[in-house]
Amino acid sequence: MRLQNLEKRRQTLFSGVHTYSLLINLRNFVCNIGEDAELFMSLYDPDKSEFI
Repeated sequence: MRLQNLEKRRQTLFSGVHTYSLLINLRNFVCNIGEDAELFMSLYDPDKSEFI
């Protein structure tokens, strides 16, 4: 009974909380010395199915 109450309280606490993760794995980005370089990245919102 006590474990069930703790689990319900935990679910209530975390039900409205969004968690975010950012994982970047950049293996190779090549540019010449003295040359300007830009690297563009975008974020994706899976709830709206669109890029931010």
